[in-house]
Amino acid sequence: MLDQPPLPHCFSPAHEAFRSTLRAFVAREITPFVAQWDEAGSFPRELYARAAAIGATGLGFDEAHGGTPADVFFKLILAEEYSRCGSGGVIASLGSRTPSACHRWRWRAARHSRRVSSRRCCAAKRSRPWR
Repeated sequence: MLDQPPLPHCFSPAHEAFRSTLRAFVAREITPFVAQWDEAGSFPRELYARAAAIGATGLGFDEAHGGTPADVFFKLILAEEYSRCGSGGVIASLGSRTPSACHRWRWRAARHSRRVSSRRCCAAKRSRPWR
């Protein structure tokens, strides 16, 4: 299913460039180590920062909060390409840097620190930015 060509009316060249970058990232940084990480029950926390460096965290957040504005098709690409690694745990952990998860963090953060919390979430600076 993931090897079907994308529908041309849904994905722009920017979408396909993001897909290509993310696919290479998953193949290089995640897939070769998935079995080892699953056995260990953890993965290196630097992976959050490496994902942030290619724009895979904070997808859908405003730039003012450190994110990358994105439509639903960018988010679909993120889900499709992360699923190629074959580990639900890694996908769930990396997926914790999406607007839906980080929104809860911002809500829990004190009013004065919400902007900082959003930036930390998008940049993968901390696992729980409200602390």
